[in-house]
Amino acid sequence: IAGLDGRYSCGVCGWVNHHSEGHRPLPRAEDDPDAANPLD
Repeated sequence: IAGLDGRYSCGVCGWVNHHSEGHRPLPRAEDDPDAANPLD
């Protein structure tokens, strides 16, 4: 089992906990500085 910010998953069986169980809100796509800008 591996996790980040209270969101966990198992690579063997595919189990994941619900995204709402994390420690803070998930970032929005617009907040990703590495995302490609589709308008470029």
